[in-house]
Amino acid sequence: MPLRTPVPRRRSSAAAVAPRASTQPYTLDASLSPALRGLLLGLFLLLMVLTVVLVRWGFAGLPVRTGVAAAMLGLLVLLAPHSLLTAAADLRRVIAFVTAAGVIAFVVTVLNGDGVALGSRQALEVHVQAVLTLVMVGGLVRTCGVRPVAYVFIGVVAVTSAVAVLQAIGLEAAWEPRRFAGDLMNDPPHNRLSYTRMDRPLGLSFSSIHLATQACLAFIVFYALRLRTKAPAQEIDHAIVAGLVALVFVCVMSGNRSPILGAAIFSALYVLIKAPKLFWVVAPVAAAVAPLLWIGLESLAQSGVRVAETDDGSAHGRVVLARLGVLLFLDQPMGYGMGFDSREHWYRFWDELKLMSNPDQVKSQTLHNYFLMVLNKHGIGLLLLLPLIIPRTLVGWSACLPGVIYLSHVAFHNDGPLQGDVYIWIVVAIMSVALQERARRFGAAASDPVGQPRGDLRRPGRRRPAAARSGAG
Repeated sequence: MPLRTPVPRRRSSAAAVAPRASTQPYTLDASLSPALRGLLLGLFLLLMVLTVVLVRWGFAGLPVRTGVAAAMLGLLVLLAPHSLLTAAADLRRVIAFVTAAGVIAFVVTVLNGDGVALGSRQALEVHVQAVLTLVMVGGLVRTCGVRPVAYVFIGVVAVTSAVAVLQAIGLEAAWEPRRFAGDLMNDPPHNRLSYTRMDRPLGLSFSSIHLATQACLAFIVFYALRLRTKAPAQEIDHAIVAGLVALVFVCVMSGNRSPILGAAIFSALYVLIKAPKLFWVVAPVAAAVAPLLWIGLESLAQSGVRVAETDDGSAHGRVVLARLGVLLFLDQPMGYGMGFDSREHWYRFWDELKLMSNPDQVKSQTLHNYFLMVLNKHGIGLLLLLPLIIPRTLVGWSACLPGVIYLSHVAFHNDGPLQGDVYIWIVVAIMSVALQERARRFGAAASDPVGQPRGDLRRPGRRRPAAARSGAG
């Protein structure tokens, strides 16, 4: 009987074009010894502790964390200058955004009569610091790896969060480290109230608001770590769900409401993207039980649980403050400069504000809305720069999904990018490399939405010629 010639089995078209998964991060600089990498990571750990716990500690007006950052940047310049150059190139769109925003802020500040000195100092403290942080942490990640740097960030935030939980359950000793740090930093009186009255847990952070910011950003870093190694799939990642539960728990214990609102929005979008069938089952049920949840919130509010309160002075004050911010922007859309303080302008619009709920807030409080704060400082020119940082692909928007929680938080507070938040640039630098490594592992469809990757990474939707695919190893 003649033998049949075996016919080679053809791979499916999807398998034929799928890139081979890479188990080695292409960005890691292998030229440094483990001891030098450990030294750099140790400096980064010290920098994170100082930034989270002792942010105001300094001598002769110079924060100690600035000296540590300068030492780490100097070591990177000496040991791995190419990593810094690669980070600057990969993050060039974000750096261009920050630099252009700094130029706009300086010009607007000078035109408003606040002087060259103030404009220069603010540009140095805000915009130049942001660029240096992006390049420094970007170089560190490319030298030491994504996971070690991310673990340091998440670890420090986890410690301050754990202390906040201990404070919330009534452990008086948990307040002592924050009191010690406050004495070391010579905290202003309004900050001392938190750990003097022990009424609102803040962990080791400067304030409970800072704690919530750090927790939101730690969740974003954790999300990026999961994306880095987890293949794209239409399924819910239970580790991300667990991380979200931990974030919400910390916010409940520390009395932060805004991230919980963002977490609810994130949950809906995440389930809609990953499990659309489940979403359309859960959404009607959630709508049906919403009135019961509202009754439960009222009961908790009567028990003194802050996150359940919706009619307190702080909540009502946000409305009139936001109204003032909108009126200020409409009155002077070119901006007020980096010396802007809404408390200096309220009287011009008092006739429109005095009949609103809790109107006296505008006399003593700043806007408590990051978007209105940064817009009134930089002016409408800042909006023209947004295309530099907006994700350009659907995958990019999906990767930035946990940013919804952070944006929800800053919408009710003053700090944010270019406005007092020094942590966000660390997160952006970590995310950039994490998502580039995701693209390396799983192909161009997982392209980085934060920076433009270098090397052999291809843009979404662009396929190599057939000859190149057949010869790929």
